[in-house]
Amino acid sequence: MSDATLDRVQTELPGWQVEGRSLVARWRFPDFSCALAAAVRVGMEAERAAHHPDLSLGWGYLQVSLTTHDAAALTARDVDPALRIQVLLGRP
Repeated sequence: MSDATLDRVQTELPGWQVEGRSLVARWRFPDFSCALAAAVRVGMEAERAAHHPDLSLGWGYLQVSLTTHDAAALTARDVDPALRIQVLLGRP
């Protein structure tokens, strides 16, 4: 990951963490149905952007993990989808 990408993550994506080669955030919800609805919203945005995160869903939570699969790394191409997801769900 470039220094510029790391700077963008730190300044524009509070609540997101760099974990290995991924950009990860977790949201809490009052129940499973709210978490599922959020996952569907993220999935629809991912389809529009053609950049698909890994989602982990359970009772009251949704975790989103972004990486650039063809580069096998976290790149600048992961920051914009993370920003769009944050607009949809709020700050993690």
